[in-house]
Formats: sequence, structure tokens, C-alpha cells
Amino acid sequence: MTFYDPIYGHVLIPEDFQPILSHPLFRRLQHLRQLGLCYLAFPGGNHTRYEHSIGAFHVASLLAKTIEQSNAGSIAERERLATLIQVAALCHDLGHGPFSHMSENVLHSLGCSLNHEEIGARLLTQFFAKEFGPLRARGITPEMVARTITKSFFGDTVGDCAVTLISSDVDVDRIDYLLRDSHYAGQGSMLGSTIKDLSEMWQFKCVNGRFSCELTEAGIRFAETLLMLRRDNYRRIVFDSAHMAATAMFEKAMHYAVQQQSSPFSKMVKAAILASKKWSGDKLPKTVIQPVMVIFGLVDFEALHLLETSSEGSQYLIRGIRFGQLYESAAKRHWEQIHHSIRRRLVGLKNHKDTFQFRRDCEKIIATAAKIDERHVAVHALPVRAPGPLLFGVYDGRTLHDASELSRFLVDDFFKQYTIEVFADHQLSPPQVQTIQDTFAMIFERGEIEPST
Repeated sequence: MTFYDPIYGHVLIPEDFQPILSHPLFRRLQHLRQLGLCYLAFPGGNHTRYEHSIGAFHVASLLAKTIEQSNAGSIAERERLATLIQVAALCHDLGHGPFSHMSENVLHSLGCSLNHEEIGARLLTQFFAKEFGPLRARGITPEMVARTITKSFFGDTVGDCAVTLISSDVDVDRIDYLLRDSHYAGQGSMLGSTIKDLSEMWQFKCVNGRFSCELTEAGIRFAETLLMLRRDNYRRIVFDSAHMAATAMFEKAMHYAVQQQSSPFSKMVKAAILASKKWSGDKLPKTVIQPVMVIFGLVDFEALHLLETSSEGSQYLIRGIRFGQLYESAAKRHWEQIHHSIRRRLVGLKNHKDTFQFRRDCEKIIATAAKIDERHVAVHALPVRAPGPLLFGVYDGRTLHDASELSRFLVDDFFKQYTIEVFADHQLSPPQVQTIQDTFAMIFERGEIEPST
């Protein structure tokens, strides 16, 4: 099976992997946009999780060649590691729900404790036994891949190394999505030409039966380019005002829909939350899996339809998204412009539930001051989670944080990028927008009003 990819050219999928691509749960990824609602700001940003999964597989395949050509461990161990990272790269996004992180964050705020990695791992172990037939002969099982995706390998000779290559600051997932997002959003990237050969970027060792991967000197420069691309993508794509407005509207619509007790969507979400609390153990009955998958198994257009028919508030917001009538940015504040009392509040928000409630409280204050319905205003603010030191190992025993001044700069740079923004319905009058701006300034710039949460 061969795909033509606009970034890498021809991508070959070996026969052993093809049954996974044919599974309906994998095909579902063709209907999940990689960047959620980003296409409303960047019309080319319509690429899917399916394309990204194949791209991550391709990057993993390039890295697999480096592993197989190394002298680490035995031939059998090298082959097992090489195959494991390819399968894990292909399957790592199986558990994503509609609009990916947007819906997952809202569901977390409503009390659902599951993430897409846990769901994807469960799907692999429950529904892909037949598809792994050819791979079992190579020592790879659904359970191994599940443990790689959920980062729950302990003591396995190659498992911990596979986790690092699939989920870390420099992993195959990140390499592909940064390249792909830049390409389709029309931002371009210098990184594409450097990944045709990854043999000079990583080196592999096996000490006391334990595999490890380290960046070479060339790998450090590669990682720095990757980190800068991530920074630029966040600034130019993720934090684009139109994209953030669409995200805030979608998340707000989900909350409205759940509040409508009688709506099918509300009942589905509550059933999924209840089932998520029983999500443990090796064998789960269908009565636990099915309610979760009713929500996480939706694709983008199905979720939009359900939200649009759930409540008056969610309908209003989703129709705005459908017809490109996004709320307009009324005001924004960067971290250094936010009053110290509000900064403390933001740092103290423990999870998505706290963050969403904080935003709803701000919207209520602003809407009351402007004498408008809360549906006409949306505040977007992310949890304040500054990145820690980048501890990916490098060739001389240090970490990337030690070896790269740029990586240390990027940790500090997080706060310079952090932004809170308020969006107003384009139908509001200029005096109403002015009141929104004034109240937003009173909360975030002067700290004269503090949300009650």
C-alpha cells in the first residue's frame, strides 16, 4: 500500500501493517480534522488525523532504519523496537474524539477522567486482535502498543525507549504534526528537508539490557529547529484570534448543550462521564466501553449536528461556526499585562474544570456589565502550565536543557506567549463592545473585579 504525501512524497505501508489501516476505527480518523476549527482561519488547514497518523508512521519508519543499523542490543531486540515504534506511531491517535483536544478538554471540565491515549489503548486491546495477526509473529501485541501510547512500560528492555520516541519533547508524533500543520496552514517550514535521513540525529545504546536513545550533536540542532517551529506554530496558528474565537465558541456550545438536560447530547455526555469512572481493569464489559465511545466515537460533522440541535444557545454558536460568523476580538492581554492578583488566580487553576469555570465567571461579569446575554461573549484562556526542563538525553550524558540555550529560552518564553482574549458577537453595538472592553480591562489589567470562583 502506497500513499502520496505532500510533505514526504511516496509513503510505503508494508503488508503487515495494512490490516490496521483497514479497520473502521482507524478509518474514522479520516473524518477528524487535525487542527479542529483552524480551517476557519487558515482555509488550507483541513488535514486529518488519518494523514497525520500515516505521516508519523513514515517518520517512525525512517527512525526504525537507524535503530536496525545500530549496534544496540541484539538483532531481535532492535527489530522489536523498530516495529513497535512504527505501530505505535500509526495507532497513537485512535482514541481522539470529535475536534480532538477541544472536545476532550471540555469533557474533562465536565468530569470525564479519560484522555485519548487511554481510550486508544483500550480500543487496541479490545478490537484489534485480528489485525495484529501478522505483527504477533514479530513479537508485537496490541497490549505492548497500548502500553507505549499510555507511557506505562516499566522494566521492558525496549518499551521505555519506545515511549520516549513516541511521546517526548522530540518524538515522531511532534515531528509530523509540526511539519504538517505548518504546511497546510501556509506557514512553511525549513524542517522538511532535514528528515529524509534521521540516521545522524539519534544514537542508540543498550546498557545492562536497557535501551536508550540520545541526540547527537546534529540531533541537538535538529531538536532546536523543531522547538522553534513549535513556538512559531503556536504563535501564528494556535493563538490566531479567529482560531481562538472559533475554539471558544465551540467549547461554550458544548457547555450549553450539556446544560440542556433533555437533549440527546447531554444524556450521551453524562452516560460517558459515569462510565469513565469505571474505566479500569484488563477486561471491560461493553456496558462500560459503549457509553464512552458514543461520545469519543463521533466524528466532526456528527458532533456539530448534535450540538446544533441540543439547545438554543448551542445552536446559535454552532451556526456562527458553520457560516463563518465568528466572534470578533474585543481585547486581549499578554501575561505581563495581566494584574498580579489575576495571575495568581490563573496559576492556581488546577485543571480544565477550574479553567472553564473561571472563564464562565468572567463571561458572566462582562455580560452583566454590557447588559447582554452571555452567549454573545466568549473568553478564551488556557491553563497556565509552564513547560519544565527538556530532559531528553544527548550524546555526552547531559540533557537537551543542559546542551541548548535555546531550549532554556523556550521555557521562559512560555509566559511571553500566554494570552487571554475576549471575543464579542459581531451583532453587538459599538457601546456594548466598549463596555466589554472596559470590563475586561477592569478584570485582567487593573484587578478591580475578581471572578468569584
